[in-house]
Amino acid sequence: MKKVTILFLLIFPTALMAQSLRFSLLADPQFSWMVADTKEISSSGAVPGINAGLGMDYYFADNYAFSTGVTINNIGGKLQYSDTLEFRISSGLRLIPARNTVSYNLQYITVPIGLKFKTNEIGYTTFFTNLGVSPMVNIRTRVSDSSGALDRDNIEDEIMLFNMNYFINLGVQYSLGGSAAIIGGLGYSSGFVDVTSRAADAININTFTIKLGILF
Repeated sequence: MKKVTILFLLIFPTALMAQSLRFSLLADPQFSWMVADTKEISSSGAVPGINAGLGMDYYFADNYAFSTGVTINNIGGKLQYSDTLEFRISSGLRLIPARNTVSYNLQYITVPIGLKFKTNEIGYTTFFTNLGVSPMVNIRTRVSDSSGALDRDNIEDEIMLFNMNYFINLGVQYSLGGSAAIIGGLGYSSGFVDVTSRAADAININTFTIKLGILF
């Protein structure tokens, strides 16, 4: 009887947690741009990307959840440097003339950590907001420039391994029956960690996202 009681105490909380978990598959188109803290570097446009992966919500109350997951996040931006710039690429050093536009394409493994608040279902529709922070680990770096000196070159020595931003998402879930639903919405994130390893300046990445996914 004692063994049965211990087994019940182990299984019951796990079963409750499983009933409170909701998973989603995400494929979010997005546009990101870079912002520098110095007037010698100016933002020169956004780059398209996609943030795709798995989301998870743990509901500790009917309308409130801890949210997390893991995604592959493709972000970056375009910058124009007023001075001549020396880049460290995989094959050595490369000199970039002043006033050229440099396009960064960066890929991160992202683990968002946040809170989700949702309304009660209205017909087949539920509205929600999600906010928090996203720690990120860089797994790929590519850069090109308008002079042609760089063409999707690897610049991992120029990019910090870790990055982090804060985010806020607004969205809607449309029920397909049972626990399945389609997710749509808009999101914004802003970085607060310098993405480059250069000590002379600090560059952050901001992102506008179109939220798309399927909830299970």
